[in-house]
Amino acid sequence: VFFGDLHDLDELIKLWRLEKMGLESEIENLKSAGKCLAFLIENHLSILYNMDKARTKEEFIRALEQASKRLVGLDDKKRAEIYPPSLETVTDIIIKSAEDEWQTIRDVLLIYTIVSLSRIEYRERGDKK
Repeated sequence: VFFGDLHDLDELIKLWRLEKMGLESEIENLKSAGKCLAFLIENHLSILYNMDKARTKEEFIRALEQASKRLVGLDDKKRAEIYPPSLETVTDIIIKSAEDEWQTIRDVLLIYTIVSLSRIEYRERGDKK
């Protein structure tokens, strides 16, 4: 579970890769898309595994498509907590990215997704006490 300040994580990610790729302004979209994905795949971690193991952009987009289809089945409470347009923006970034860059974008997106998943899990454990 990530308990640190997300600002520190953001700065690390910006310095690690996004600045080199000219995508530092997209960090908020990546964070928002990660949060959205976390809600969509919360009980379907096989989708997360498929995204992580994708070898091509096409495989990754297919895994994102699996997650996106879950938007239809969300209850109103969860739907109110996510911002789906960020998923569209990040998908466009991946589609337009160079062949040697899309994996880095995927990795950053997965970092934010996993952080968001851990927060959801932590919050739900706290609600059960």
